[in-house]
Amino acid sequence: MSFLSWSASRPRRGILPKQGPSALDQILTRRTMVQVWLGLIYAGLAVWLVVGSTNAVPVFWTEGSIAPRTVYAPRAVAYQMDSKLVAIQPQELIVAKGQRLTSEHVAALRAIGAQSEPLRAVDAWSLAFLTLGVVCSGFCALRFAAPKTAARTSELVLTGLMSLLTLGFSFGLAHSLALPLWMTPTAALGMVLTLLLNPTVAIVATVSTGLLIGLMAGQRLLVALAVVFGATAGAVLVRGARRRATLMKAGIWSGVAQGLAVVALKLVEHDMPQPALLEGLWAALISGSGSFVLTMALLPVLENLFGVVTNVTLLELSDLNHPLLKELSIRAPGTYHHSLI
Repeated sequence: MSFLSWSASRPRRGILPKQGPSALDQILTRRTMVQVWLGLIYAGLAVWLVVGSTNAVPVFWTEGSIAPRTVYAPRAVAYQMDSKLVAIQPQELIVAKGQRLTSEHVAALRAIGAQSEPLRAVDAWSLAFLTLGVVCSGFCALRFAAPKTAARTSELVLTGLMSLLTLGFSFGLAHSLALPLWMTPTAALGMVLTLLLNPTVAIVATVSTGLLIGLMAGQRLLVALAVVFGATAGAVLVRGARRRATLMKAGIWSGVAQGLAVVALKLVEHDMPQPALLEGLWAALISGSGSFVLTMALLPVLENLFGVVTNVTLLELSDLNHPLLKELSIRAPGTYHHSLI
């Protein structure tokens, strides 16, 4: 070895060798920080939706169900019912615990907005903790089951956006009293995520979102199971879909699965068979048709927004009657022939 080569390779005093990024720098990358902020936003919105829904109308405050507790009017209020003006005095008994609700009871409960008692601070914090636990568990499951999706910010945003849309839909149902929460078209969540991403992500998202809907419904596991059944059926049936008709079939059968789960839910809660079957029929019709309509409406928007192309869109683009292909066959028949091959 020559002197020059030895001196060049010999480390000099006072000069430290160049080191790579520290462990903290590797963790706090820009992508990681973006995902952390997105996760905090998603968790905050989920907590707000879940905790806010507990002051709304629970699913059991419907005509024909049994009142879970006694309700008194907190203030004087007047409302219209069957073209008659009904006045309620403060501290007037609206419904007693164990009494079967009639249309008059439901109208009075809607008028006074006392379908559920104000949430205590400790209950709100506990519910927020449970919501955060479900969100963190869902993300951890996504990291292990679909690591590629967990590493891509755009796909995480798409998954979180669809979950929040489903929770927002349930939040609207809880506050409007139009439908009980087990009629939420959660199958749209599974169908859209399966088409745009993969079935694994769809099932993880539907289970996590279903648990959050169960918390919104008053910590009822049976409601969570009902919506998860429908969403999972939609995610499985729409896998590999190449035609719009497949989406319709998936919506129908997911509604059937959710309707059967609702029938079982009502029977477990000691409801009569005839009202349970009627409730299940409505759940099947509303959730199935709603899931199909939402999927058809959201797919083109999300495809353009996130730059994802589904099999259905590719088959539509390969239609030989497409104006672009017709023009290509006239102006460049050789290229057109090679494209077909």
